[in-house]
Amino acid sequence: MKAILIDPAKRTVSEVDIKKGSLKDIYKTLECSTFECPVSYPNGDTMYCDEEAWLTYDEEDTGFMFPDWSYAFLGKALIIGCTKGGNDADCKSKISDFKNIIWKSETQMYLQGRKMGLII
Repeated sequence: MKAILIDPAKRTVSEVDIKKGSLKDIYKTLECSTFECPVSYPNGDTMYCDEEAWLTYDEEDTGFMFPDWSYAFLGKALIIGCTKGGNDADCKSKISDFKNIIWKSETQMYLQGRKMGLII
């Protein structure tokens, strides 16, 4: 199924194929063991990201955000579509929908983590 991968380390937004209904593919693509879905889009798409990103924080980790967000997400994100019944589907979003993404450097993510009390 068609999904969109946001990779702040590479500063890319790209289309990827994920096996429909495969948690294993989501974990592998995000390089994590637990994910959350903090953003739902009006078109039914959902953003998946590493739920434990700050627990496994590394000084080389980068992030991203959008102009209207209060804070950046650490690590990769995956945009997957969703049916009205709650099942995974091809995402409806296009890569061009993410043209206003703001990439955050290692230093910026470190400072955000300190400000949020996630890094001591």
